[in-house]
Parts: sequence; structure tokens; C-alpha cells
Amino acid sequence: MPLSGAAVGLLALAVLGPAAPPPARALELELREARGERGTIGYIDMEQVFKEFPKTREAKEAFDLEVKKTKEELQKKRVEVSKLRSQIGELEAELEPQKEKLKDLKSSLAAKTIVAQIARGSLRNVPQKLAEAETVQTQAESEADRQAAQKEAEGIRQGAEDEISKIIAEVPETAAEPQSGRPEPAASVKTSSSTAGLEDLRQQVQTTSSTVQSLEMQLALKRSGLEVKAAALAEFQAKIKEDLEGLEKRKIQIVLGKIYQIVREIAEEEGISVVVDKNAILYGQEAVDLTEKTLAKIKEL
Repeated sequence: MPLSGAAVGLLALAVLGPAAPPPARALELELREARGERGTIGYIDMEQVFKEFPKTREAKEAFDLEVKKTKEELQKKRVEVSKLRSQIGELEAELEPQKEKLKDLKSSLAAKTIVAQIARGSLRNVPQKLAEAETVQTQAESEADRQAAQKEAEGIRQGAEDEISKIIAEVPETAAEPQSGRPEPAASVKTSSSTAGLEDLRQQVQTTSSTVQSLEMQLALKRSGLEVKAAALAEFQAKIKEDLEGLEKRKIQIVLGKIYQIVREIAEEEGISVVVDKNAILYGQEAVDLTEKTLAKIKEL
């Protein structure tokens, strides 16, 4: 049995918005054999019958309830996605300053560690050794002596650079001051103060590094969760469109089926061969209007 365009339009989808209206069609009852008699044509106002049919209201109420539940579930999923995006933004805003702070702390620790190493002896003699090598190079009598002194100076410089690179690479893992022998008495107070400052810096680096790692882990988890929930939301939106359209169509079919049976009974009682929708009639003579009889009968249900 074909659907009435007016009927379909009455159960518009509340969640998904209006869809393009289907083509208008008449409710048609099959022609019976006239048995020698001329067939009689009847018509009904299908839109009026559909609107006033109690089953239409019941179907619409049931459909609206389902739409409401679906909207609530959809909104819940949207809130979850929005909440995750907000949390990710907050974590990112918190992480960036911590990363900058860690970078600055490491640079400061590296510089102070190098100064401490020089003061404690591992690089303390580098300037003196370089000066001696340059003096030998200047006073050398032969080319061979000058080249030897130059090579020695380059070796001293390279050794110092390697030592500094090693110190930087070990920051902030270096846990304590390097043991390079006893400090001179005159430098003991200064060295003790320097050590305390380095220990404080190392502690700050360790604490800030732990904070950065924790924030990065939280961000990774939130981003993974967002990806899953965003995909689930998109899938749910596509599914509810299909489900609600199918539900609407089934409910309309049920209502039209009941109207069809009533119109058929009236047509048989009145000896009507064909019943058409009033809105589909272009021209006709002696057609019988069955609208009021149909309305009276459906209200008895």
C-alpha cells in the first residue's frame, strides 16, 4: 500500500531536522469486478483522516518519546567529547610553562656545574696548561717543537671541551658533586655554598621533570580517549538517523494500514469500487465523499 505524503510529513524527525517531503500519493483500494454494474468512485480527505485518527496521535507520542531519549543520549555523548577537549586544553596550557621551566633549569644547572667543576679541580688547571703550551710554542727554536707545542695545546682544548660536554650530558642525572680531592681551606665556604645551590637546582630539575612526564602521560590518555569517543559519537549520529527514519516509516505504515482496513469496510458497505485521496482528484462526477463516515468509524476505535 503506498504512503500518503501528508501522513509522512506529520511525523517529522525532531532530532535530525526536516527531510525532503516524499511525493504525494493517494490511498487506493483495488478495483473489484463490477459484475455488470458500473463502478462507483469514492474519495476521502486523507490528511484530515490521518490527523484525527487516535492511532496517529499515539504513534506520534511514542515517536516523540523515542526522539527525546535519543536526543538525551546524543547530548550526553557530545558533553563527554566536549569535556575531554576542555581537559586536553587545560593540560596543554599547564604543560608548556613546565617544559619551559625545565629547559631553563637544566641550562642553569649545566652552567653552574661547569663552574663548580672548574673550582673543584677537574678543569682548574686548563688555563695554566694552555698558557704553558702557548709559551713553549712561542719560544720553540724548531718547527718540530712548535708543532709539538701546538698539538699539545689543541689536545688540552679538546680535553676541556670533552669534559664540559660530558658534564652537560650528565645533567640532571648527576646526583652529587664530583669527588676531586679536598678543597683548599680558603675556598671551603664558597664551595659549600656552591654545592648547596647545585643540590637545590638538581632537586628542582627532578621535581619539574616528574611534573612534565606526568602531564604528558595524562595528555596522551586524554587524546586517546577523545579519539575513541569522537569516533563513537560520529557512528552514533549516523546510526540514529537511520534508526529514527526506519521507526517513523514503520509507525506510519501501521497507522495507514488501520485506515486502509476501515476505508475498505466502508467502501464495501457503500458499494464503492475505487477510493482516492481528495487532494489527488483533478476532475470527477458523482464521486462519493467518504471522509465523514471514515472519521466517525475511526473515532469508535
